[in-house]
Amino acid sequence: MDDSHDSTPTRRRVLTGLAATALLSSLARPAQALEAEVPQWLTIPRRLVMRNLNTGERLNTVFWRDGAYDPAGLASVDRFFRDWRTGEVVQTAASLLEILWRVQMAARFTVPIEVLSGYRSRQTNEMLRRTLGESVAHRSFHIRAMAADIRLPKLSSLSVAHYANGLGLGGVGFYPDSNFVHIDSGPRRVWVR
Repeated sequence: MDDSHDSTPTRRRVLTGLAATALLSSLARPAQALEAEVPQWLTIPRRLVMRNLNTGERLNTVFWRDGAYDPAGLASVDRFFRDWRTGEVVQTAASLLEILWRVQMAARFTVPIEVLSGYRSRQTNEMLRRTLGESVAHRSFHIRAMAADIRLPKLSSLSVAHYANGLGLGGVGFYPDSNFVHIDSGPRRVWVR
């Protein structure tokens, strides 16, 4: 006898019904499930704490808060990253700031990021190419305000380079002899010089 049309509750039908109800109720509330899993780092203000080794200037500013970039914070960063040789200030790429913030978060803000080079004007970049040779790229991302040469005291530059490369968000160059890491928000690539 076919009992597929039988409405008598069996243990199997009750358990199957309960399982289906649980599955559907979990699918009916995807927004709640996502909200509970939003990592804190996506909602907290993004602060950079840095020291420029060429000018001695220090920066401690929030560049992103409440889901948007903070204009005053960005202006502070632009001035900090200026070409210190010419004084030229340009808008720093927000994508670079995001990478630097993640590196700083990984270091748990134990020390300021030391900046050796931020934005470079074309004339500064050409002067450095004449002086330092091929280690200075002709089409450097420094010219586009998308790069910074940094170090984090008390952390090895190799570990900083390794972490930055693991982010997969841009270019990472490791310069062991000079003890710094180049980070840019251009295409993903890695090198050692």
